[in-house]
Amino acid sequence: MTAKATSSLTGTATAAPSTSIPPGITAVLNVCRRIYPTQPNPLQASPSVKFWLGGPDPLDYISMYLNAGAEHLAIPEHWHYVTFGLSDLYGDGRIHPLEEQHPDEMDVDGPISGFGFELTFRLKRAAGELTPPLWPADFLQDLARYIFSSSNVFVPGDHVSWHRALDGGENSQSKIQHVLMTTDPQMARVVSPSGRVEFVQAVGVCKEELEAAQHWNGRGVLELLRSCKTACGPMWITDIRRDRSIFELDSHLALSVQDGINRDGSDLSGVSCSCRWTEIRRHKHSRSGRSLSLSDTNQIRAALQNGLADNDPSHIKFLDSVHLSFNQEAGSLLGLALCGRLLHGRHFTFRNVTTDHAITFVAEEVRGTAVSRERPLAVAGNWLQVYLQEKDIMEMAADVRVLTMPEKFLPYRLFSWPNLRLNVTVCKDETLFAI
Repeated sequence: MTAKATSSLTGTATAAPSTSIPPGITAVLNVCRRIYPTQPNPLQASPSVKFWLGGPDPLDYISMYLNAGAEHLAIPEHWHYVTFGLSDLYGDGRIHPLEEQHPDEMDVDGPISGFGFELTFRLKRAAGELTPPLWPADFLQDLARYIFSSSNVFVPGDHVSWHRALDGGENSQSKIQHVLMTTDPQMARVVSPSGRVEFVQAVGVCKEELEAAQHWNGRGVLELLRSCKTACGPMWITDIRRDRSIFELDSHLALSVQDGINRDGSDLSGVSCSCRWTEIRRHKHSRSGRSLSLSDTNQIRAALQNGLADNDPSHIKFLDSVHLSFNQEAGSLLGLALCGRLLHGRHFTFRNVTTDHAITFVAEEVRGTAVSRERPLAVAGNWLQVYLQEKDIMEMAADVRVLTMPEKFLPYRLFSWPNLRLNVTVCKDETLFAI
């Protein structure tokens, strides 16, 4: 998804609330005006053709405010971007369907408006900068397109593997190439006639900080970013020019991450990647198999919590041994899957990026699976499951630790555990897709 500078910067913002302004817009504007009472007419980025008229950009508006910060709190001046369009702005079905929310489908806090949230973004103001840069508006439109196309929503603690500079420049040297999601520290939840609206702030981070969030959890890393005044500070302000991670700025923070992993495990339950499996048949050289993945992370979580959708023994095939193949970035997460997930009694899934299949490693404590100690390898439908005991997890984790050392990575590596009837190959390949 490539950012397109299709939005137009205008100085004509929505006027004071009146009966002519749609109620969803009024609700979001009221939150903004409580924070910025002296900026009733902020600059706005708005697509030339609205989404509901056939345009490509889902967001109707992105307002841009100047936040003065607070020097005594280590909060620098910054631009504050607020989206309009992920929540139901109009309440007439032109974008978000008018569907009655039954009590058993509602959130505990009542109905939600549209997707239930708007995005925000805070960008550190450069010296002498008189107007807000437009690239964050394009970046937020990209995020919105993903949300509309996938129906996946963001919640605080989520991460997005962006794999390119957020400012979108082909020649950009910025290290800020990924995103964590948090609650906007100033914008409180609002209830519009269509339902509740939260404000989820996108925070630009570098590769090392993303990896820490993957190996531990996003909430923990966000607190470390907040505590580091020279990184994001207490309001999680993105500095697109920041060239050092928080672990380079404060070496003690790496220990905090490791302590967190040891204590909490990892919240990451799966990744989209290049992966496949091949059944190894005893006494035969021929192999047959197929690519694996899963299209929706929520399907994995729901299936493992509620039991397999198809747990009929007649539909389950037990395998004698398998050979798994992963790309390099997926391979680098094998240690996370083993130590951060399985050792804490959880599961981890590698989803193929092109087909509707998956490979799931499960610990002994996970219930509702097709595998067991007696039959550790099984295929249920299009889902390969690999059962591992604690001693096996420890053995594998020790062996794959080398995959986290890029300087020691070869074009491919082969790992073999005959006692588990399991082989794994890790090859240099394309990077993981954002999920």
